Amino acid sequence: MVRYLIDIGRRMGILPRAQPQQMPQFRGVYEMALDITGKALIPYPYQATDRWVFFRSDFDDENSGEKYICMYPRETYDAQFPSMAMKNAYPQRAEKRIYIPREWRDYTNRINFIGVGDHIEIWDPDAWNKYIADLMPSVEGG
Repeated sequence: MVRYLIDIGRRMGILPRAQPQQMPQFRGVYEMALDITGKALIPYPYQATDRWVFFRSDFDDENSGEKYICMYPRETYDAQFPSMAMKNAYPQRAEKRIYIPREWRDYTNRINFIGVGDHIEIWDPDAWNKYIADLMPSVEGG
């Protein structure tokens, strides 16, 4: 139960993760539209970084069941995961816009950017709302 509360606190940007001071801190939830080319505007508070490393959650956390894209600044990724292979991650130089994979564009035209302290998670808005709704009974009841 406590783990779920900490997890939701980190996802909502309420609880920061311990890290060196120079690492950027990302907070908030922003819903953005995709354009016809499959790109989304990075929300203004997240635009200080233009070198990102992306990887899909289902590659790295088989137990979670949630599907989202993690978006780390390159410097943070290199510092926190020095031994992690880049086989499931892909770097992207993004100047205010990012390219969203085709499998997401086929069923949604909007995405949520969720600031989680040292990185950003990109969720389908419906999946994010379901995730929050599933967590709320455990938070309220426990």
